[in-house]
Amino acid sequence: MLKICLFFISIKFMISSSKFSTIDSKRIREIVSFLEFCTDSFVFAYDIDNDVLSISNEVLTKFNFPAARFPDALKQFIMLVREDERPVLIRNIDRISSGTPVSRLDIYHLIDKNGGSVPMKFREKLIEEESGGKVLVGCFEPAERPAFDELTGLESEKQAVLDYRSAFAEKQSLSGFLMEIDIDNFTSLTESGGFETGDKILGIVSEACRRLCADGTKVYRTAGQKFLLMNLRQGTADTMRRIYTSLKQEIQDTEYSLAYKYMFTVSAGGIALYKDKSDLSEILKKLTFSLDTAKQRGKNNLYLFNAGEYNSHLDELDLENMLRISAKKNFDGFRLFYQPVIDARRMLAADGTNREKYVIGAEALLRWESGKNGLIGADYIVPVLERSSLILPVGRWILMTACAQCAEWNKTFPDFHMSINISYVQMKKTNLVDEVQAALEKTHVTPRNIILELTESGHIDSSAVQKIISELAALGVQIDIDDFGTGYSNLRYIQDMHANTLKLDYTLIHKAVTGDGKDQKVIEYITKMAHDLGMSVCMEGIESHDDVEKLCYIQPDKFQGFLFGRPVSADRFEEENLLIK
Repeated sequence: MLKICLFFISIKFMISSSKFSTIDSKRIREIVSFLEFCTDSFVFAYDIDNDVLSISNEVLTKFNFPAARFPDALKQFIMLVREDERPVLIRNIDRISSGTPVSRLDIYHLIDKNGGSVPMKFREKLIEEESGGKVLVGCFEPAERPAFDELTGLESEKQAVLDYRSAFAEKQSLSGFLMEIDIDNFTSLTESGGFETGDKILGIVSEACRRLCADGTKVYRTAGQKFLLMNLRQGTADTMRRIYTSLKQEIQDTEYSLAYKYMFTVSAGGIALYKDKSDLSEILKKLTFSLDTAKQRGKNNLYLFNAGEYNSHLDELDLENMLRISAKKNFDGFRLFYQPVIDARRMLAADGTNREKYVIGAEALLRWESGKNGLIGADYIVPVLERSSLILPVGRWILMTACAQCAEWNKTFPDFHMSINISYVQMKKTNLVDEVQAALEKTHVTPRNIILELTESGHIDSSAVQKIISELAALGVQIDIDDFGTGYSNLRYIQDMHANTLKLDYTLIHKAVTGDGKDQKVIEYITKMAHDLGMSVCMEGIESHDDVEKLCYIQPDKFQGFLFGRPVSADRFEEENLLIK
C-alpha cells in the first residue's frame, strides 16, 4: 500500500513541476519510463484529450499492445479486454473523465499473446492540470485467479463477490436471485460418521447443485458446509422453489442409490432481485437472515426473503442493542412492576369486597423504559433477552431487586411473599442455585417468602432441571409451576417435584369462564389433583366478579388478575394494596 501511495505522489509531483503549461506526450512518456523503476507493477498514463496511451515496455512482452506509446488508444485497449467486461470499462472511463468518483481498484481480464484471459488488477488516478488537460495515470498487475475449493472443485465465496460486483458495475442494477444452501446438523453428522462422511455429503450436494445450474446460474462453495447459487441475469422466486425441490429429490435419489449409507437434509434461504441497486453487503445480510429463518422453522425447508419479517428482525436487533446498553449502564431503564396475589380462600369465605385485606403477595414483572415507545412489557422483551443471553445478567438483577423489595415489605408484613419468574435459559446457562443463595444472603429476605416461578414449557420434567429444583427447595424458597395448561401438561412429573403451587394460565381460565362448562371440569380436576398432592392452586387472569362467581366452587387457593390490580410500581403498589402510610 505504501508503494502505491508513493507512486501516485511521485506522479502528482512530476506533473505539477513540469515546465510545460500543458502535459505533452514526450513528458508523459518520460514519466512512465521513470516510474517503471519505482514499482514492480506495469505503469500506464492515458492522455484522455488526445486519446494516447503510454505503457511500460515490459507490457509488450506479455500482451499485444501495438507499442509503448500509441494513438487511438481507447479503441485498441478495449479490444484487449475480455468481451463481457468491455461495457464496464467504457462506462468507468467515461465516469472518470467526467469527474464522477469510481472504485480505485478494478479487475479486468486482458487477452495475452497466447489468447488466454489474464485477470489484472488496476489502480488509477485522474490528474487534471490548470490548463484543463486530463491524464489518467496508474498501474496494473496480475490479480489472483479465482480460488477453487479443493474438495468440491467449485469456485469460492471470494469469486462470488467479484462476480457480483462485476455484474453490478456493468448494469448498475440487478435482477435474478441468490440462494444459500446449508447442510442440516452437519457437525453431528461428521462427529458420528467422521470427516470422510462429511466430505462425501459435501460432494453429493455440490454435484447435485452443479447438475441443477442452468440458464446462467453459478454455484459456489462458501463458508463451512454452505453453497451459494447465484444468477444475476434471470430467475425468480419460482426458480428458487424449483431448484430447491429438485435438489431435495436429487439428494433422496442419491441416498437410495447408496443404500442409505448417508442420510441428511438441507435448508435454504433465497432472495429474488428485481432491478435491485443494493450494496452486496446488504444483500448478504438479507440472505443470512433468510437461511437462519429456514433453520429456525424446523430445517429441511426453503425460506424466501420477506421484507416485512426482515424489518421486524432488524427492530429486534435494535431492541437487543438498546437492552444491552441498558444492562451495561447498571440496568438503567429496567423496571420491576408488581401485581397483587389474593388469598382466594379467605376472600371467598368472608364474601369480602375489600381486596386490600386479602393481598398476601405480589408477582414481580419486568418492564423496560424505552425513550421512543415508553414502557415495554415482558412478553416482548423477555424473548429477546433469552435469545441474546442477556437474560443472565438481567435475571440476576431481577432476583436481587425483587428480593430486596420483599425484605423491605416484610418489615411491616412478615408473611408477605414475592413471586419471581425464572427463565429456562437461567437454569441452563448459570448456576442458578448459587445466584439465588447470593440474593437471599445479600438482601436478608426470609427464604420462605420468596417464590420462584418456573414455566411448564421450560423442560422442568428433565432430570437436570429436577435436580436444580430440589437444590432450590433445599434453600427454603418455594417453587411454583407457572402457566400450567399451556404446555403438554405432563402430570407424571408433578408428584415428583418440590412444587408448592400450580398457577393455571390465563387462556385456560378464559376458556373456563366463557365456554360450555367442559373447561371448568378440566380446571376442577386439576385443582383436586393438586390439592390431593398437597399443592395450592392459583388462578391467573381473573378480570371480573363474574369470573370469581363461576370459579369459586372449585375452591382455588389464590387469585391473580386485573380485577384485583394491574402491575404497578413499588410505590403505587404500597398505596393501593398495603395501606402503608
